[in-house]
Amino acid sequence: MASWNPVNERLMTVCVVSNTLTIIACYVPTNEADDDKKGTFYNMPQKVTKDVPSHDINCVVDELNAKVGADRQYCP
Repeated sequence: MASWNPVNERLMTVCVVSNTLTIIACYVPTNEADDDKKGTFYNMPQKVTKDVPSHDINCVVDELNAKVGADRQYCP
């Protein structure tokens, strides 16, 4: 059984395995995002982890949102 809680468009929590594992899934803004948006995002995970029960295993999973282009110099 799993339950989930969307915090905002870039962050959510998922509780699984009879509420003993909490996964915090993050979709990180790129460097090109404005500073306010990045600042708001980077303050949220810490606030969310405070709400995770102390007996839960806490796992933070993030999408680093790397920019991928047509330059194949390092990855043919």
